[in-house]
Amino acid sequence: ERAFKLFPWAKDVESIAFPPRGIEVRLAYNEPAAVVQVGTAQKVVLDRRGVVLPAEDLDPAKLGRTILINGKGIVAPAANRVGLVWKTETPDRPELAQVDRYVVQAAKLAGFLLEPHRQRDAESSPVLRILAIISADPMNERWLFVQNPEGVLILWGEAPGDETLEQPSAEEKWRILVDEAKAKAIEPQPRPG
Repeated sequence: ERAFKLFPWAKDVESIAFPPRGIEVRLAYNEPAAVVQVGTAQKVVLDRRGVVLPAEDLDPAKLGRTILINGKGIVAPAANRVGLVWKTETPDRPELAQVDRYVVQAAKLAGFLLEPHRQRDAESSPVLRILAIISADPMNERWLFVQNPEGVLILWGEAPGDETLEQPSAEEKWRILVDEAKAKAIEPQPRPG
């Protein structure tokens, strides 16, 4: 079982059977949820848990829907992170690599937004089709914003499951967005200038 979990696409081993001629293994796979823009050139594919997926295995034409993650201060993941949760490191102290909480939170949010029933909601209104998650750093307190095709930025806050008791859950936030979209209350704002 352990050997199968070392494969970067394997999320979990669901079952192993030993029929008379061979072995049958049922795996659950990591599914791409987000593409992180690092700088101007590098793009890193993540699953909904923030696990770095091997980009060389992906055919962009067959990738399916993912959500772009970007933001000021996102640093490329530590070396050799394929199949593991995103960590960042400083070049002079690689042994101090730490999980980048904000990238992982954004990946969790991307996975939440791409769940089938939310995708069906998003098909009903472009306001609900989230294209990007922006990790912003207003005065050192990271926040997640979501952006739709119309360029509307919506403050999301914390990732699903990371909310405080005072904050609405991710499901409650989604319901609010759906209600606002139905009421046509979310509209693009004119750009200054």
